[in-house]
Amino acid sequence: MGSDAPPQVPDNWDATQIPSQKGKLAIVTGANSGIGYETALELARKGAHVVLACRNETKGREAEVNIRELLASNPDAGALEFMKLDVSNLGSVQSFAEAFRKTHNRLDMLINNAGIMGGSYSKTADGYERQFATNHLGHFALTAQLFPLLEQSAPSRVVNVSSGLNRLASAFNEKEANPSEEDYGQVTTYNLTKLCNVLFTMELARRMKASGVNGVAVTACHPGTARTNLEVSPKSSNSSWFWKLFFRLSVLLPQQSAQMGALPTLYAATGRDVESGDYFGPRHLTSFGFPVLEDPPELSKSEEDGAKLWTMSERLAHFTDSLHFPFQITMGNTTSFANRQEVPDKWDASFMTSQKGKLAIVTGANSGIGYEAALELARKGAHVVLACRSEAKGREAEANIRELIASTAGAGIVEYMQLDVSDLSSVKTFAEEFQQTHNRLDILINNAGVLGGPYTLSADGYERQFATNHLGPFALTAQLFEVLKQSAPSRVVNVSSALARQVKSFDEDEMMPTEKTYSQFQAYKTTKLCNLLFTMELSRRMEAGEVKGVAVVACHPGLTATNLEVAPAVSSNWFWTTFYKLSGLIPRQNAQMGALPTLYAATGSDVKSTDYFGPKNFGIFGHPVREDPSELSKSEVPATQLWALSEKLVHLSFGIEQ
Repeated sequence: MGSDAPPQVPDNWDATQIPSQKGKLAIVTGANSGIGYETALELARKGAHVVLACRNETKGREAEVNIRELLASNPDAGALEFMKLDVSNLGSVQSFAEAFRKTHNRLDMLINNAGIMGGSYSKTADGYERQFATNHLGHFALTAQLFPLLEQSAPSRVVNVSSGLNRLASAFNEKEANPSEEDYGQVTTYNLTKLCNVLFTMELARRMKASGVNGVAVTACHPGTARTNLEVSPKSSNSSWFWKLFFRLSVLLPQQSAQMGALPTLYAATGRDVESGDYFGPRHLTSFGFPVLEDPPELSKSEEDGAKLWTMSERLAHFTDSLHFPFQITMGNTTSFANRQEVPDKWDASFMTSQKGKLAIVTGANSGIGYEAALELARKGAHVVLACRSEAKGREAEANIRELIASTAGAGIVEYMQLDVSDLSSVKTFAEEFQQTHNRLDILINNAGVLGGPYTLSADGYERQFATNHLGPFALTAQLFEVLKQSAPSRVVNVSSALARQVKSFDEDEMMPTEKTYSQFQAYKTTKLCNLLFTMELSRRMEAGEVKGVAVVACHPGLTATNLEVAPAVSSNWFWTTFYKLSGLIPRQNAQMGALPTLYAATGSDVKSTDYFGPKNFGIFGHPVREDPSELSKSEVPATQLWALSEKLVHLSFGIEQ
């Protein structure tokens, strides 16, 4: 989960390349057969003390004897130890953790490997569906109860063994994760529990990072198509004839050996340069071959689903003040929002608290979203600076707002200041004049934007949409950042667009298109992605630089009637002229509704850095809600590239590093 791409797994990596594990202690759940057995064997071969944590004592003791026999002539082999553990039973998990801590003072590797697949619907001793309890909940509880020991033994690792079938899981929901008999589907449930393994991995990594927990790397992996006895569920003897036949026929399919299937697990546990959030699997079609670093499934990266699963798991595992993970989320940058206060239902401007004593800048405040945001902030008592390119339109907006709030008791002040965000000299002049006449800034709303128009360069020689929609707001925020810090708690709100989700990749060359490579609609969407990348990267850098009190957030208005489409260069070709005229016939919400995500981002309670707000219904219309931004917008690599490019083009720095 670092900002730099981690090194690749060495080509054709196998167990012979594992470095010495002498002095290390590992727990492998489900170590009596399959992937777990091969993992335990190779770790012990390399000198580790391995605890075989197995449900069946007979099979666990047999595996212990077999491995000892195989390693009898190896002078560097480590110790082996069987300990009874049924991960589907929370009482057994707690007893195992207590017994382990009494007899061992360290833990270098926890490999959560035990799992079952299929079988008829059945419940565990704790009353939970058996696959969910075995494949996820027990390992969640085990990791929590051993986490202090993992921290003490740093550098240490947690490896969660998933399945390639997690990519077939539907979106996470609590009902399907721990289903009733009516909702149960043995394969779909299995797929979802394997998605839970990766969701847990990513959420634990986020929470450790947010809480400053260092030295424990939590990773995930899958074995591809490997020959194991995973399919044999403890209750599978009661399975329907169809699934019995399916499982019997499945063994006829080409499968790699358990030794090969164990390699992703072994690399995750022992490989060099392994970081939290890494995900490993077989090279060829993610089904067979030597291990490689994979991109985890998109669903597994959802912060919302990760937080929902975490909250559900803590509840079902009966976590208490004395039994829980020893940390909580502390920073907005990595805060999952599912367990935070939701935006109040049907929130509108009447919900806003008094803004008296606060000073806000709203760029592009002469019309549309910016005008409505400025009006409501002033109505609630804020001193609002209307930062507009056109003086005539800015002065007109200033007069209109003053007239509208003239009879409002407690209304604030409205002030026009000239600003063309596409012109870096105008940005600099504005920032200097603002700081000469004002000693605080509570809210900076980067709202000004243009869409479309023929290829045009700004005064600084940059493509106009990029200059207006991203580069100018970047420079403005940088030059006002000190006064924002001095005024803490303060907020920066970057107004993006729902169209940012349509951008599937980031290319630095597309930021600065030539006339030949320019596409007005694509350029717009890319600049709106830049708003989000900037939001996320500024938040990361503030966290790294321990800058507190400034929340940087983003929002979008959905499908709203504004004059955004009218770019300064309006002489588009006939196609775009017709497109813009026809687009006005599409039903849209009014600017007052479209401004609500911006207003909540600027004034709502429980707003934290990287929050993203938009309309409730399909992300297009309705009252504001907290949204999960696109995966691309959360990616650190393009964000750092954009940041470096932006600092170079505007010739200034925020003064905070990664």
